[in-house]
Amino acid sequence: MGIEMPLKGTARKILMLLSDGKPRSSREVRKEMGFSRDAIGSSLIRFWKKGEILRTAEPNLSTDKIFRGRVGKTSNLRQYHLTSYDQGNTTFLYLQGQTLYFSRVLAY
Repeated sequence: MGIEMPLKGTARKILMLLSDGKPRSSREVRKEMGFSRDAIGSSLIRFWKKGEILRTAEPNLSTDKIFRGRVGKTSNLRQYHLTSYDQGNTTFLYLQGQTLYFSRVLAY
């Protein structure tokens, strides 16, 4: 997939990573890229506002259980959006038996 863009640094690397079409959360992008949380988050929001990437219309929910030693386990409910490169007129995608609906428009 050839992407021609005059972007540099973080922006170019993020778009190249997302260009494979696989939806990723900001946490997954951060792990693969090695950039800070703020750099990844602000870049993804900026690309979404410009219409260069898609973001899930509704946040996904995930429960993270962390072992804390003698205290036991703690459980945190995390909301996150998946992002994907905009490859045309895609509005939904099937992923692991789940339908993901994407939003092109910033919704507050």
